[in-house]
Parts: sequence; structure tokens; C-alpha cells
Amino acid sequence: MMLMTMDNSMNSAYNCAAFGRRDGAWPVAADSGGARARWRCWSLAALFAGQLAVLAEAAEVPAASSDVGAGFAGDSAPAPTPAMGTEYFFEELPVVLSASRLKQSINQAPAAVTVIDRDMIAASGARRIEELLRLVPGFYVGYVNGNSAIVGYHGLSDAYARRMQVLIDGVSIYSPLWGGIDWAELPLAVQNVERIEVVRGPNAVTYGANAFLGVINIITRDPATEPAYQLDANLGGNGVRDVTVRLVRQGEGWRYRLTLGQRNDDGVAYLPDSAKIDIASLRAHYHLNPSDELAFQMRTSRGNETQGFYNTAIDDSAVRRPRDVRQNTAQLRWTRAQSADDEFWLQFYHYSHGAREYASFYVLLNGFPPIPYTAGFNYDVTRDDIEFQQSRKANDAVRLVWGGQWRTDSVRSHSFFHRDDDLDNRLTRLFGNVEWRPTEQLTLHGGTMFERNSMTGGSTSPRLAATWQVLPGHNLRAAVSRSNRAPTLYEQSANQTYDLPPALVPFGRGMAGKITVLSSGNLNDEEIRSREIGYVADVPQWRLGGDIRLFNDSIDRLIYSAGTHPVAALFNRKAIDYFNSAQGVHQRGYEVSLRWQPWSGAQINATAAYTRIDSVMPDTMQSAPMHTRNVLFRQALPHETSFSAGFYKVASMRWQSSPAGVPGYNTTDLRVAKQLRWGAQRAELALVTRNMLGAYRDYNLNNYERRISYVQLNLAY
Repeated sequence: MMLMTMDNSMNSAYNCAAFGRRDGAWPVAADSGGARARWRCWSLAALFAGQLAVLAEAAEVPAASSDVGAGFAGDSAPAPTPAMGTEYFFEELPVVLSASRLKQSINQAPAAVTVIDRDMIAASGARRIEELLRLVPGFYVGYVNGNSAIVGYHGLSDAYARRMQVLIDGVSIYSPLWGGIDWAELPLAVQNVERIEVVRGPNAVTYGANAFLGVINIITRDPATEPAYQLDANLGGNGVRDVTVRLVRQGEGWRYRLTLGQRNDDGVAYLPDSAKIDIASLRAHYHLNPSDELAFQMRTSRGNETQGFYNTAIDDSAVRRPRDVRQNTAQLRWTRAQSADDEFWLQFYHYSHGAREYASFYVLLNGFPPIPYTAGFNYDVTRDDIEFQQSRKANDAVRLVWGGQWRTDSVRSHSFFHRDDDLDNRLTRLFGNVEWRPTEQLTLHGGTMFERNSMTGGSTSPRLAATWQVLPGHNLRAAVSRSNRAPTLYEQSANQTYDLPPALVPFGRGMAGKITVLSSGNLNDEEIRSREIGYVADVPQWRLGGDIRLFNDSIDRLIYSAGTHPVAALFNRKAIDYFNSAQGVHQRGYEVSLRWQPWSGAQINATAAYTRIDSVMPDTMQSAPMHTRNVLFRQALPHETSFSAGFYKVASMRWQSSPAGVPGYNTTDLRVAKQLRWGAQRAELALVTRNMLGAYRDYNLNNYERRISYVQLNLAY
């Protein structure tokens, strides 16, 4: 009822609003040799962590002062939230960094930002990162199969959702091959996440071309805030078997956390799509002196997935597609922080991921009976990145941040490019953001990002914004911006073929291969012009807060796939090509979020969003649900128990890579938890039930998300 009223009110408000229109030899996870290799890697990581601790203890380096910023972006977390039932749970609005790279109160930021904090993460009962994003206004999550998740926002989403930037502690993890994120293989345990900051709307001025529709900034926990030993486990239906072990050590001037874990589940209902992913990570900090810090992170994942698809062209049998995956990150950052407003950092990171995938399907040849055939879809992706950033306070009214970045992305894949050498894209960026407060109530924001890539040349992404404190706790925001998105390597250079075996060539009309995707190249950057009006309120006396965002976006040169490539047409072969649309796409709508403490011990986070897409292409118009709503309710109970419930509603839509749309659905998740304590030890035991309302269709009509229950256990010492 509350969200229905909210929707009706916002529809009225919206209608009245007038604002402008390398070579890839690596161990296969499934075999025993691969298992031994993984354990050797984990043993080496543990040995390295132990040696680091010994060296740090011997160094006797003085600890940094408490007001010095932490080594990774966003490490300076907001003050701990008071216990439920004692204080207004957002007595102070959170400080965010993702909107402009400056530390700002959420009501002073030049863009709409949603923060998913530790309490919300725990209450949700989520096992995977993408599940948490359902709590963000306008976001929705689908699964191509049980392992391949898609996070959508404002539509235009296919299996790779290539128009959002995703960062983990300052490391960009979107794939230069597809542009999307392989969420299942993220080498990151949910328990290591401190908070997630989501910028709703274009933000290329801050993070570059892939921040076309939004930014997801995942910020991990500082080891200084964690207990020495932790064990987390999930066990239950649908093959859910997760375990994570965390070891934390710290001394004078140093600290580190070592994490080892494994995730298992059986995917969606009625499909043979299971997954087993091993993860390992190390995060370490070393203070050289009170103002200088070195920080190092290493994350790796290895696993095997079995993806399941229905072969509806032949029959209703499920097709199994085995897939071995890996993902690695190594990051080193030096930070010099003279004060909270005077900081310089320099970082290098290496990111890579890859897959070995084999698909079995049928080849249809000129009326002959279907012939079974197996094809490979293999690739290796690497990214090397150097970045620096300087932030400082010029005077009492002006703060600024600026920096630069050099990056090389490389992809090697015979399967997707029909070549055996690397395909590269080189990127250079310069950016700057300024915050000016001419009065106590008014804050002006300006910034720009210039970037040049080797595929499409240079582009500039500017933004102007203003925030005005109308009354204490009540702020208005207005912003205009322009952002660009460069094509991915696959969009620009795809040459995907199925090489038919010799026995099939006579039936293939004289061709030894069947072309499926062949890109003409010469694509231009997409461009989005965004206008938004926002309102942020914080009313402690009512234990109430929230924000409203009205947006109006115009997209030009949208990259889409269609047609038959002219070269392939000569051989009577269908091929997909990529084009820049000559027709513009228009998006408009609203987003509402609310946080409320109605009585002692209770917390409510609720959102509602409306999105309308105008386009001449029907699949584009239907690529976002017109309405999304969610409510996360938490209640503290006597004897250190708690109850939480999540309610999610998504209207009907069609993912652009799906053959058909899916109906809207409602689903409910429940969690009941009990805290246990004895001496210095503590534990939490929880029961989680996902999809209480039963199975619903997801991504396509053959995918069913089933009801799942599992037990969560956390032990800490």
C-alpha cells in the first residue's frame, strides 16, 4: 500500500514536472591437476601473508594517525550505525565517494547515490553480489542460466549489460571483450564487502566511458575493523554449499586479511546448470610513515560451470555447456595523505579473466536430419592500468580532484575473432572535478573527463550540477551531463565462426565454415545527454529520510546488432553485424527511495521506480520493466534475534538477447537470525528462504527461479 501510494504521487509529480527533453594455457578446474594447482596457489598466498606479517612486525613502523585516509577508495567508512531501537538509523547521512571522487555527504553529492551498507547486506541473506543490487531503485537482476547473471538499469540490456561501470576498490572489472560482468566468478566473498555505492545515472565525468548509465562501486572491509578469525557457511537446498574462511592479522603500522572460500549451487530449476567456484584473496596495508601507506590486493577465482539451455529448435531437451572460468586481480597503491582534504595516490593494477567453454548443439543442413556438433567458445582477457589522483582543499569554499589514467586492454580468442594474436585497445584519460560553496546553502559542481581510445579516438564528458539546501535536512539537486561509451572489442571486431568438420562440408553449400557474427567495424561512440532533478530529505524527528530523482535522457548513435552482413550474404549465410542507430532513444522516469524507523527496533528501506523508453526499435522499448518496487524490512527481537523480509516486484520486460519477453513477477525472501556469544567468541545462525511465493520465470520463458532455503552460519573470534 505504501509503495502504491508512492507510485501514484510520483506519477502526478512526474506529469507536472517540466524539465528538458595470453595464450590461454591454464589449469582446468574440474580435474585433479587443477585442484592441486589451486591448493598450491592458496598455500603460496598463505605463505606470502605469513611472511608479510613477520616482516611488518620486524619493521616496527609507527601507525598512521586516525584522520589519514585509507589506502583504497572508500575505505574511510561512515561511523558505525547505532543498534536498532536506540537511535535513528541514519542519524547522520552517509559519506560517499563515487559521485565525484570527493568525500561528500550524500545530500551534497552532484548525483543520486544509493548506499547498501553492512546491515542491509546481512539482512538480505544474499550469497552473491548481484543479488544485493535488487535493493537499488530501478535495478533488476536476471539470469541467462543459473550462473550467468545480468544486472539491468534503464534497459538496453542484453546478456552482457555493457553500459555500467563496476569497480572493486578502484579496480574496473567490466570485460573489454563483452563490456559486461561475469558475476558468478567474482573472486569476492559477500562477507568482505563493507558497502556498495551505486551512482544512478551517467557518470563518465568521473569514471569514463563505461559509466554510461550508472556506476557500481564495491568497497571491501578494512582488515582493521574485523576479528582475527571468521568462518562463514551457507548450506541448504538446490545444492547450496558455500564456505569462507578469513584470517586477519595486524600490528603497529601493518594489517592484512587472507580469505579462502568456495561457492556451489545447482542454478535455476529444470536445467543442468551447476557451478563450483573457488576464491582466494589477500588485502594488506603497510604504513611507511604517518602520511604514507602502501596497500596491496590480490584476488583470484577458479571454477567450473555447467550452463544449461533449452534446445527448442529441435526438441525440449536441455543442452549442457561445460565452462571452466578464471579471474585474477593484482593491485598495488601508494597513498600520501597529509589530511582528509589533501591526498595523492598512485596505483597499478592487472586484471584478467578467461573461459574454456564447449557447446553441443545441432547443425541443420538443407533438409537433412539434424547433426550433433560441438563448438568451442574460448577467450583470454587482460587489462593493465596505471592511475593517479590528487585531491585537495584550495580554501574554505573550494575543493578539487584531478588525475590521469593509462590503460591497455587485450583479448585473445580464435572463437570470437578468427585470429590467433591479441586484439588491443589503448586508453588515455584526464579528469577533473571541482566543488565550490559560494554560500552555506549552495554548492556548485563542475567537471570533465577527456579520454582517447585507439578504436574511436577522443571524447569529452562534462557535467554541471548544483545542490541547494532549502531547509536544514532538505536539499535540491539539478544536474546536466554528457557521457560517451566506446564500442567493445567484440562489437567493433567480431568475426565469430563455427568451423564445420570435413564430413559436413559437402552439405554446407561449399563453405568450410558458417559465419554467425561478422562486424564491419567503423563504429562511433554512443552518446547520452542527461538532465535530472533530485530531492534529498533527512527528518530525524520523524525517523525518516529518502530521495527522489526525476531523469530525462537522450541517447544518440546507440550500438545495436541486426541484419545480414553483406559478405556473408554472398554465400547465403546469415550473419549479425553491429551498427550505430540513426534514430535516437529517449528515456525518462523517476526513482524514489525511503528509509524509515517506524518503531523501536524496526528499519524499512523501500524503493519504487518508473522507466519509459521511446524508440523505433520494439526490443529497445521493452528492455526495461516500466515499474520496479522493493521493500527490505528488518526487526530486532528479544534475546538477540532478528527478522528480515525482502519484497521485490518487477514488471514485464524483454531482455534484448532473449527470444521472448517474460511476465512480471513478485517474490519474497525471509531471514530469521539468532546471535550467540561466549567469551570473546560470537556466532550468528540464520535461516534464509528465497522466493517464498514460488517459482517465477526469469530472462526467458524456460528459466524458473525456484524456492530455496538454506542455513547461514557465521563464527568470529
